[in-house]
Amino acid sequence: MNGVWETNSIEDPEIKKLSESLPFVVHAGLASSTAIKYHSGWTKWISWAKSKPEVVPFPADPFYVAIYLNRLLFTSGTKESVVSAFYGIRWSHHFSGYDSPTENPFVQFEGI
Repeated sequence: MNGVWETNSIEDPEIKKLSESLPFVVHAGLASSTAIKYHSGWTKWISWAKSKPEVVPFPADPFYVAIYLNRLLFTSGTKESVVSAFYGIRWSHHFSGYDSPTENPFVQFEGI
């Protein structure tokens, strides 16, 4: 499992099985349209970040997330693309047990 939870060191079989199923339980709690939208925003971020050698996509640095969101605003001209990316990045970090770079004041955009 990616993220801050490592199941390799868990010895109790019941706890190990429950911890491995946790991401699926969390994911199932989202409406499918929400999960699709968040996943789309996340994969676009990953694609852009991988095209830039200095950017580590996960866990993401708030500075680069702010740069990416700014880029979306200028290239797409729509608030929707920024919102999708913002929440996709946030969702993926939280889903994996990391603090999200979107919580950094530098990344906060008015109206999101």
